[in-house]
Amino acid sequence: ATTGMATNWNPNANYPTAPGTEIYSIELACPDIYVGGFYTDIVGTIQPFLAEMSADVAEISSSVVSSWNMTSIPNVVCDFAKNSVYPNSVSGPAYRYTPVGYVATDPLYNGRGWWIQFNSAQTIHYVGSIIESRDIPVDSMWNIIGTISVSVDTEDVVYHSPVTRLSN
Repeated sequence: ATTGMATNWNPNANYPTAPGTEIYSIELACPDIYVGGFYTDIVGTIQPFLAEMSADVAEISSSVVSSWNMTSIPNVVCDFAKNSVYPNSVSGPAYRYTPVGYVATDPLYNGRGWWIQFNSAQTIHYVGSIIESRDIPVDSMWNIIGTISVSVDTEDVVYHSPVTRLSN
């Protein structure tokens, strides 16, 4: 999928050679999603289609302090570049933890947590599609996992294997 740009899908550019439904393009034109492809109609003619789906969008705010902060992206934003999500950070890259140590990461993504430094306390505003649930794979030992867009009671978090934790 392509993120952060509008779709310009030309159904004639990818004409299928065999009948049936085939999806050729999934594009995100934040916050809308476009799916394009071909299907065979009732008389056997191949037809192009382009479907648009709108996502629920929310603004979620979080405070950071003047220092290093552990943070994550709680919704699907239009641009995951570190400087787009955290334009006032001073740490250079964001750092995620891996079994071999901290790794500078850009662009960022949902499901992980990051260490990011700021030189003043401020409020971060995340605007994007809501994430109501998410499977987050974890490594053995330490992990910095991200959050989702909604609150989850601690009693709703359950183990599904020795190294994976999911919420209901």
